[in-house]
Amino acid sequence: MRKYLIYLLVLAAILAGCVAPSSTGMPGSATTAGPASAFPTQPDGVPFPTKTWPKGDWPTGVDRAVVDEAVDLAFAEGGSKRVRAVVIIHGGKLIYERYSPNREDGPGKIMPSYSIAKSFTSALVGILVREGKLDVYAPAPIPDWSAESDPRGDITIDDLLRMSSGLRWSGMRYPDPAADLTRMLASEDAAAYVADKAVVAQARRRICVQRREHDADQPHPG
Repeated sequence: MRKYLIYLLVLAAILAGCVAPSSTGMPGSATTAGPASAFPTQPDGVPFPTKTWPKGDWPTGVDRAVVDEAVDLAFAEGGSKRVRAVVIIHGGKLIYERYSPNREDGPGKIMPSYSIAKSFTSALVGILVREGKLDVYAPAPIPDWSAESDPRGDITIDDLLRMSSGLRWSGMRYPDPAADLTRMLASEDAAAYVADKAVVAQARRRICVQRREHDADQPHPG
């Protein structure tokens, strides 16, 4: 399971933009942050995490017709540029759940999460760190990078989380057939596609952002 978690880190590192490193050091590094404290207790009556959300009533004072109209607009009649699903949890209960009319969307479909995956991945990594099961400052344990002569062996899990691994990634956008994102999504193994990318810059010195790349010691293009 740990192997697949690391592969997910690689995907999360590539799929979206990131911020330039601070000139005073990486925020949250071992020299500036202590161990995480316990999470707040879960409020009574709020079932999370859960496999099934209990259903609740629509809140009074909120015009559902207005929400429906906004959602219809976001769904764009199932077109290529659309919101795929809208789910509203209020007071720990499911009060609204709709999917676009596109046949690729629906409650039984696995939909791409893109940047949302970063939040889940970082949370899972944080739990492993808190439990002493993972060192984010150690080289990422990816078998394809284990050869002594492979420069990718110096890439750490922390580098992947910050999207500053230095791996090659095109700036072209989906659905351009030449874009790495398009090719990755069309591949049989998305994690392997990313893990196979070559290093084009030293880790922590190259920031990879969709549509652009720039060196960390150069001014941010905006």
